[in-house]
Amino acid sequence: MGPLLFLIYINDLPHHFQGINFVLYAGNTDILIVDKEEMKLQHKITFVMKQLESWFSTNDLKVNIDKTCAISFHPYKKYQPIKPLITLKNNIIVYKTELKFLGLSITETLTWQAQIHSLSTSLCKSYYMIKSLKNITSIKMLCNTYFAYVESRLKYGIMFWGSDGKSIRIFRLQKKVIKLITGTHKHKSCRPIFRKFKILTLVSLYTYLRCYTF
Repeated sequence: MGPLLFLIYINDLPHHFQGINFVLYAGNTDILIVDKEEMKLQHKITFVMKQLESWFSTNDLKVNIDKTCAISFHPYKKYQPIKPLITLKNNIIVYKTELKFLGLSITETLTWQAQIHSLSTSLCKSYYMIKSLKNITSIKMLCNTYFAYVESRLKYGIMFWGSDGKSIRIFRLQKKVIKLITGTHKHKSCRPIFRKFKILTLVSLYTYLRCYTF
């Protein structure tokens, strides 16, 4: 009941602010503040932070300053992004160029290179796990392991990063895992293997989930 009661307790937070977007998930609170002019943006941020301090104090909640950070989104070629001063209870909130948002790696330039790198690392670990199981279990069990530890990770957030050109790196890792499971030579095509075991390629997963979601 603890998590549910906490969510109910903080559920009214967004209703106290107009024109500000909130994302509440478990114990995390994310705030998106937007404006075209730097001075107006600074004013908005200062006002919102003061209001947040008041709301948290009224509701007897404490903010973990060490886990609180900011990110300034800007175009890739903008070398001097706007970074207004953000303070909370006289503590300056630091800016980061990259952070985790609901399990996805988000960068200040809104590119997916960091997410793809993080996913690649995770898939490499899954590859070596399957490699250690290959000689002691059946191919059916290896396929089940693939769906649990590889495809589930491929699906997560794919509608965002799946169209990035660098996702070819993920597809290569997917094929590497499939060839390991089936004992296929590294220079042979994976196309018949995907069909035989009814496994969707990365592109097919992206297309299917995009259509299913939207």
